[in-house]
Amino acid sequence: MGYNLTQINPAYELVKDIVVGTSTTSVAFSGLSFDKTDDLMLVISGINPTGTNSNLGISINGNTTATNYYRQSVQGNGSGIYASRGNLNEFSFMYANLNVTSQAYIKLSNNGYMTCISHNELSSGSTAPHIYDEVVTSTFTATSITQLDIVASVSNSIGVGSRFQLYKRVAEVVYDYEVTGSAITSLDITGLSIDKGSEYQLVSTIIHGANSSIRLFENADETATNYYTQYLIANSSTVSSNRVNYPYLTYNESGYYAFSISNIKLTNNGYITVQNNIIDKYGGSSISIRKPYITNITTSSTITSLKIVSDTTNGIGIGSRFQLIKLK
Repeated sequence: MGYNLTQINPAYELVKDIVVGTSTTSVAFSGLSFDKTDDLMLVISGINPTGTNSNLGISINGNTTATNYYRQSVQGNGSGIYASRGNLNEFSFMYANLNVTSQAYIKLSNNGYMTCISHNELSSGSTAPHIYDEVVTSTFTATSITQLDIVASVSNSIGVGSRFQLYKRVAEVVYDYEVTGSAITSLDITGLSIDKGSEYQLVSTIIHGANSSIRLFENADETATNYYTQYLIANSSTVSSNRVNYPYLTYNESGYYAFSISNIKLTNNGYITVQNNIIDKYGGSSISIRKPYITNITTSSTITSLKIVSDTTNGIGIGSRFQLIKLK
């Protein structure tokens, strides 16, 4: 769930396709022109031919200084789960002499920071694959993305046959709202017709208004106990999780920002599912990962409305932006 490249009217369109012919240390996508309205997806099939582990860093607009970025990671490897934060731009990783498969979503937040949410399967094709999710933020702002650079930490560790495919979203934005003038407590997205064959994505930049829990209701059902959320948080080296009896989109902490990509779908038996992948506190050194997954206990044939609500008055600040995209 989350993207469709095979339907007649695909959600994403290929921008550039680079297949590595000679082992290299970097791959560049130049001549780009993407602003805050654009969504990018980078799909990687990587091969590391060296005997040394190597990370892949992402940078924009020629600013390849790794310390101008922060990243937070969380990984599941066998029975272990680990997390770390660093002052670098790593968004993917390749073990020595092994493969990696990556899918990374890249976007400028509404206040101009580069955000990257990356899902990686390490050791693809081996007997010990594991999950490695990373998020990256820039500490500087930009009005557009003109170049993407992918740089490995080990010389020539991007091997022959590695493939980098950059896509841009062409799916329709059906709702686009930016908070101006004053902070708000809630907003309604109405007139929808999300059926069981549809896929939608809510892309949100949430600027702090006050400390608050942000919730997502559907079909005017604002009974919080009709929803359950399981979430995972990776904050520096600490990983925590919990389940709550309400539709938890994210937590909005005063003084910080949150960026989220939320994939929304009705299951075939009518339950809503919302998979949220969030860069919390982006733009600085406190970056963390939040992954709240929402479902409800009632069934519907369609979703006709969504409501985003702060549990604190005026918790959604000026500059927040919400885009609902019809992927299918």
